[in-house]
Amino acid sequence: MALPLRAKGFLRYAVSASSRACHYAPVLSRSASSASRASSEIASKPYSPRSSVSAASGLAGRDARPLSPALSRVPTSTIVRSLAITSVSGNAALLALALHVLARIVKARSRSPALRWLLKTTLYRQFCAGENVGEVRRTAKSFKGMGYAGVILGFAKEDARGPEEKAAAGQTPLSPTEVSRVWKTGVLDTIALAEKEDFVNVKLSGAGEEALGLLAKSLPPSKALAEALTDICNAAAKRSIRILFDAEQQAIQTGIDAWILYLAERYNRPAQASARIYGTYQAYLKSTPATLTEHLKRARQGGFALGVKLVRGAYLSSDPRHLIHDTKEHTDDAYDALAASLLQRRWPKGFESKEGEGHLPAVDVVIASHNAASVNKAVALQAEQLRAGAPIVHVVFAQLMGMADEVSCGLLDTKLDGKRKPDRAAVYKCMAWGSVDDCLAYLHRRALENRDALARTRAGRDALAGELWRRIIGAKGSRLEL
Repeated sequence: MALPLRAKGFLRYAVSASSRACHYAPVLSRSASSASRASSEIASKPYSPRSSVSAASGLAGRDARPLSPALSRVPTSTIVRSLAITSVSGNAALLALALHVLARIVKARSRSPALRWLLKTTLYRQFCAGENVGEVRRTAKSFKGMGYAGVILGFAKEDARGPEEKAAAGQTPLSPTEVSRVWKTGVLDTIALAEKEDFVNVKLSGAGEEALGLLAKSLPPSKALAEALTDICNAAAKRSIRILFDAEQQAIQTGIDAWILYLAERYNRPAQASARIYGTYQAYLKSTPATLTEHLKRARQGGFALGVKLVRGAYLSSDPRHLIHDTKEHTDDAYDALAASLLQRRWPKGFESKEGEGHLPAVDVVIASHNAASVNKAVALQAEQLRAGAPIVHVVFAQLMGMADEVSCGLLDTKLDGKRKPDRAAVYKCMAWGSVDDCLAYLHRRALENRDALARTRAGRDALAGELWRRIIGAKGSRLEL
């Protein structure tokens, strides 16, 4: 029986998967409590931030002053919410309490109209695009009106709870086919909301337990999942929307990579102006340079472009610790080195092209980072390539809605040196949409995954406080409208 994603073609990308799947299988069943225990284990090894890097030395404040005119484009209500949230996340005790309260709220589901209003006007409005078509499009329009090139839109609803949890909550578990259908509908609705050259974020584990089982064993998707993926990619291609597939736990990442490479070969053809399918690469993993090198070779051999979203990593609490760099400084160096090799069209450090390997394939890159130092370096490299008349890659920068506005706005104000296009950095904001209940559950899961990153917000908090003070004292160019 021929499937839209044929097993024979897919298996070319599933190399040495079975042994890795066995090694990581226990990770799939970790609960939030075991993730907390893993965090304590991680804390026994050094993973401290660089104290010398601050937003003031980055794009958001080139003159090193505490006041940041770049943030003047952000509404005051957003500045106040951001400052309050970063103040909580920067305090370990307050962050733990906030996550506990949020977990209770998410679990309760039923809540008073007053509490619902409070949640929607604070956490929801800070991080989420809206509940319906009108709200989402207004949010996207407001960001594009500030100068953003576009948005990265993701559907918040995920099938994260198992049958036992659903039964305890009085819900009837859906069949694998029904879960896949709900997930597919949500992604297609998101594609319909996005505009040309926007991105849509897709989390493959959201397709349910059937997808998780197949991914853990690095097997091809079932017929239903294969058809869903084909429909999603076709709908995105028809509307010139780009698909960003999330990285996930290492227990299933080998399978995810195989599915993405198969889709990339099909949709990232030379006739396209840019890649349509992107995978996510986590710099905190020691294996990422080798993985990226292998995928670049596959793309060159297959004659397709490789779409790369580069992140630091989000699964410190669940990925096996020995797979991750020993310190944050090592992760920072790895991230910057990978970004430099991609922007300069070089093989990753340590995997330079050997005789007969040839040049890199076409590569499109999303620099997804809240780190001002890394963003500065990437912008400088892009400008250098333009000035030198060297071959350039299509690169965009991305930060989460409600976070790192000092980095995003600094990028919006940055002109690239050079006579060629692009003359400005392309900046995107990543945001979730959906009901308040679904978005709060989504935010809670992302907060647990990114707990370590949330705690490192001092630079952003300082920039926000400086901007708020600038408005209070009536500095030139301030905007006090809410």
